[in-house]
Amino acid sequence: MGLRMQPRNEKLFILFSKAGSNVVESAAILMEFVAAPHERWAKLPKRMLGTEHAGDDTTQVVYP
Repeated sequence: MGLRMQPRNEKLFILFSKAGSNVVESAAILMEFVAAPHERWAKLPKRMLGTEHAGDDTTQVVYP
């Protein structure tokens, strides 16, 4: 029995790409939060929460 290097379902690649894009967006929000003046801090966690939920949704598709 040989080792299969590619998944049989191409959907995994799409979901992996979606998850990666979400991580990049989350990192950008975090960098913005660190550099932002104190007055803008209240808005940024709401955006981060949105990316967290998007990541959770992607994870639920992969691991139902």
